[in-house]
Amino acid sequence: MTDASALRDCGLPCLIFSEDAALCDIRGPIGEMPELSSPGELRHMFLKRLGRSREGFLRFCAAPCSGPDCRIYRLAPPGEVRAAFAEKAVLLSTPVTAVFLASSPTAFHRLMSPASRYASDAVNRILFELMALTDGGSPAFSSLSPELFAVVRRIPHLAEALFARRCSVRCCDLAQILETVAETVKSLPAFGNCRIRLSEEHSSARENPMFAELPVEAFVSVLTVLLGLAADLTADGGLELTLIDHGAVRETELRFRSDRMPRTQGEEGGDALYALPADFHSRIRYLTALCVLTSMDLAVSCPSFHHPEEDGAVRSVSLSLLVGGEPPPVLDFKYDEPERCAPAVVSETAALFADES
Repeated sequence: MTDASALRDCGLPCLIFSEDAALCDIRGPIGEMPELSSPGELRHMFLKRLGRSREGFLRFCAAPCSGPDCRIYRLAPPGEVRAAFAEKAVLLSTPVTAVFLASSPTAFHRLMSPASRYASDAVNRILFELMALTDGGSPAFSSLSPELFAVVRRIPHLAEALFARRCSVRCCDLAQILETVAETVKSLPAFGNCRIRLSEEHSSARENPMFAELPVEAFVSVLTVLLGLAADLTADGGLELTLIDHGAVRETELRFRSDRMPRTQGEEGGDALYALPADFHSRIRYLTALCVLTSMDLAVSCPSFHHPEEDGAVRSVSLSLLVGGEPPPVLDFKYDEPERCAPAVVSETAALFADES
């Protein structure tokens, strides 16, 4: 848990929010932010740039300080500040939420001391090392020290891809990626009672393959965690993966029915999943942080399905992973079947959380 000393010494600009999400203090240089006439305007701008993660952030501010807990957010443009790290803190015996700002989420490793209680959790330690190693430029994977390699050895294929130039962003056929991932997870014990159905929705009558440039290994790893969550939460074993063409943006929607998911306020960001019990939180922290690190977007929607006010009501859940934003790539002969990496990434990601699911 962050204290007043950490707020002074980390070197990052910081916004201090009260339990009701009022902006009550500003620490450090806010030069990257546009000049605003009042804290109220700065608060409004920050909440606006959170996008669909706004409601989740407000809930986080209101949550009690019960132990090490943090959220990582991607901020929408404009502006040079593109990421935020929110953590519970205590100032003068008052619980607050400290929000650190940076141009890249990799800067947040300085807030996650490897000696802290926070980093004693394997997933948190892995996220710390990934951010620390990629801060200011990606190192050659082959040059990692034995100590650092020991930390990332549990996810070697993903780690090597993240250290590569542009986080191993490659052109791929998303349908083939989904087919390979779905086929691979079927062999995992956690999916023994699940049925996975694949489909596509195109934005035009002409159904061309949906190609996109994306961080393939990170996409596969996040999709594996999402499928694992769905397998644990499904009420009837049915999981539906739909690839949706929005033009420049490609959406992979995972839909299932569950009696364990609370309602969301319309469509929210990935941290809406923190409403699930604490034994899900390591997986949620992993996938939300990985999305921020690799510029993917996660959306959660869980409207009422039968009885809106009843606990345990069966609801239709939608978890959407969005990639793109640029025009689809023009293919050439360099296309290299990136779906081949999927089985190895699925296996190492599933093994990372095998004891928690």
